[in-house]
Amino acid sequence: IIYGKAAFRRRLQQDKEKAYRFMKIGLMVKIVVSFLILIIGWIIVPFVSESILLKPSLSNPLHLAMIGVGGAMLFSFVTNSFQSMQRFFTWSILNIFMNGLRLLAVSLFFVLFQINLQITLIIYIVIPFLGFFIGMVFLPNFLKAKNEISVAGDFFHYNKWITLLSIFAAFSSRLDTFILARFVTEVKVGIYSAANQLTIFVPQLSFALASVVAPKLAGFDSSEKAVAYLKKLQLMVCGIAFLGICTLPLISWIIPLILGESYRTSVPIFMILFLSS
Repeated sequence: IIYGKAAFRRRLQQDKEKAYRFMKIGLMVKIVVSFLILIIGWIIVPFVSESILLKPSLSNPLHLAMIGVGGAMLFSFVTNSFQSMQRFFTWSILNIFMNGLRLLAVSLFFVLFQINLQITLIIYIVIPFLGFFIGMVFLPNFLKAKNEISVAGDFFHYNKWITLLSIFAAFSSRLDTFILARFVTEVKVGIYSAANQLTIFVPQLSFALASVVAPKLAGFDSSEKAVAYLKKLQLMVCGIAFLGICTLPLISWIIPLILGESYRTSVPIFMILFLSS
């Protein structure tokens, strides 16, 4: 994936019109896939919630989640586009702003109104759509590109492997939650999910570093420079990991303070997930 973004960056520098065709067809594919997932998911959700998970009460949240898939895919389009263009400052600010807006919205509903699972899901669904439209403002006007079908062969030839990888990654990354939802109560699933969400910054940080490092490595003209750069990177990563481990004793105090005393049991789960990340 990172190699593909570096290749897109070179293509953007050499042939902007062709790069914009790739962007346009990529957006079209994400929109079509989002609608397909929404339609198919809407149909099979009752069967999944009642027959597989044995929890009919999950039907409404899962239906909302099918809508959220579209927002997540569209938001990933703009963030991936910024990464491909090496516009890391814009990418960072957009992610920070949208995550901050999500936190602010949940906090306001929690303080001023009554918050529940449905309202929280709606907030999490709406924010990525909003992030997509904001991000589109800062992207070049690739929608005016013509004859995007001409690059469809190259686009799908590369992305068939990315699609396969994404499917396996999606299933494997959520398999633990699926198994829990099948065999334990919703409360225990929520405790585990809270700990899991708190560790999500680790893979995000790794992906952010990879997005910055890959173009740098691609620009080196000798293996010696690349090795020296990787050594410095390894020192930085080890330093970040060490600082993260040093903060673990504070977690037993922070989680109950932020999430409430009822989430104290998620502390050991967080520590295990954090160390495994």
